[in-house]
Amino acid sequence: MTGERPAVSAPFTESTIIAHYSSVQTLLKHAFFLLAAAIGIAFLTSGCKDNISSLGLQYFPDTVVSRTSVRTDSSFMQFADTLRPSVFANGVNYNLTIASPVMFIGNVAMGNQNLTSSGVLKFRTLAQDSIALVTKVRLLLRDQLYKYGDTSSNNSSMLSLQVVPNFSITDSTTVLPPLGAAVASIDTAFPDDSDALLAIPLDTSVISNLSASSLSFVVTPGATMTNCRAFGTADNADTGSQPKLELTLSNGSVVYLSTLSAAGGFDMYIVKDMSLTPTGEFTVQGGIGKRERVMLNLTRPNDTAQLTTFTSVNSATLVLHLDPDNTRLSNRPFDNGTTGPSVVRLSTNDSGAVLDAFGYPTDTTHTVYKFQVRGLVEYWLRNPSTNLGFELRAGAQSRSIGSEAIPVEDNILNRWTFYGPHCADTSKRPELILSYSKLR
Repeated sequence: MTGERPAVSAPFTESTIIAHYSSVQTLLKHAFFLLAAAIGIAFLTSGCKDNISSLGLQYFPDTVVSRTSVRTDSSFMQFADTLRPSVFANGVNYNLTIASPVMFIGNVAMGNQNLTSSGVLKFRTLAQDSIALVTKVRLLLRDQLYKYGDTSSNNSSMLSLQVVPNFSITDSTTVLPPLGAAVASIDTAFPDDSDALLAIPLDTSVISNLSASSLSFVVTPGATMTNCRAFGTADNADTGSQPKLELTLSNGSVVYLSTLSAAGGFDMYIVKDMSLTPTGEFTVQGGIGKRERVMLNLTRPNDTAQLTTFTSVNSATLVLHLDPDNTRLSNRPFDNGTTGPSVVRLSTNDSGAVLDAFGYPTDTTHTVYKFQVRGLVEYWLRNPSTNLGFELRAGAQSRSIGSEAIPVEDNILNRWTFYGPHCADTSKRPELILSYSKLR
């Protein structure tokens, strides 16, 4: 039997030995580089453990720090009194009482509070040829279930009013000019009943001026008034509550003139406040626009809170302590008497102001008010150039004035007096409780 001889391997020459050695060397190099890479990755991973979240990988709780800081120092919260009795919109200065459903008239002198509020009424004009037919004029006002000040004594239902004609009042007036002789006065008991009619006969001397577009009437409280009472205005939803000027003609018919702005009239109230605020305290009040401006110095050096652009504000609670002996709230809920003041973030103009938060009493004595201003603080951290401060205002309401919406204290006569940052009792000073989170 025959067969093929097995093949014999070629002998190891010098060239084959060199080629074999090169292949082994290449493999060793690759292994070395792989080992070095593995060691490098392990080193980087262990070195970045505290900041792993910055690499976009798995989140580790120990990369974020959370803190709570209670700030009471006046260098951080800077308070400054402001008195802005008007708002500016569409090129016009407006009195704060614009669009108010009520008009306050009366005197309040209780404790440190001492104010007088007068109503201003301007009616549409009457044609000159109709004036000769007028024989009698009455001013008609409707009660709006409101007492402010003395609400329980025998005098709390008394009205003492006088009506004075005036030719210089406008809807931007904030201070009453010297008034002339009254054309009517009344001193009578007037119960606080919804829509109760108060009819005040006027002296016939006013008849000849009913065609004057500048004619207005000022209703001022008499010396025996011990409270403020409210009457309806042209902005009241109940048309029957709106002020009227009732004219009786010689033929027995009756004509009514209104204060509707569409008919060329208006109505408002003007407050003269001589109240005192105790040292170390501050007051916010509506009808006269008494406000408190607060600047938060969020970026000052050496700030222990270490707030930055990347800080997440979990909570920012402004805490104010009320002085009940120098605070006066109405007995009616319609004017935000129970909700307290509001925080309005300021802008470079009134129309840019933003209503940020309302304050509410949070304890059984209703002397601790809290405002949640987290959004405001975080917005300023992201946009530091917009930090123009905020104002504490008396129950601001957003009103449309022309084409602009502006927060104004238009129907509030309430007064809140709080302890300020320099109060002798440090436990009553304003506090800002900041809870925040940030990367280490």
